[in-house]
Amino acid sequence: SRHTDTKFQRSLKKHDIDAYLFTAGKHKRTVDIIGEVTEENKQKLQEELDDMHRAFKDHVALAGPRLKDNIEEVASGEYWVAVQAKELGLVDEIMTSDEYLESICQENELIEIVEKKRRTVWSAFHAIASSIMKNAAESISSGKVPNDYRAAPPMAVA
Repeated sequence: SRHTDTKFQRSLKKHDIDAYLFTAGKHKRTVDIIGEVTEENKQKLQEELDDMHRAFKDHVALAGPRLKDNIEEVASGEYWVAVQAKELGLVDEIMTSDEYLESICQENELIEIVEKKRRTVWSAFHAIASSIMKNAAESISSGKVPNDYRAAPPMAVA
């Protein structure tokens, strides 16, 4: 079947670079950057996208029955800011998470709210560097410095 090379594929050929794509199943990867792009594969991908979009519209209409009449308008693939989403009926209210929790306190028992602060890249780097320096200082002061000293940084940084 007729196929179309992408710019990436033409560049690979121009530089005599072999790229391989292994899959299981005829339609595992219909269109991608490495594989051959055929009319059949493009058609199959479009069918899959249309099926997923149809399922999405059905889900939205089921979850919000008032959206059923204007589902084509709200399921167009566009993005909306909060005020527009409310006008279209995609959201019921616009509020912060704190406002939401406060609003449900009357009907529900709220036990505890814990705020977790995100680390910046700099603070994560600082934590790792501090840990390494602390380990190094402890090793030096204890006299237990192996020849191939490598301080182990923390396993995970959030």
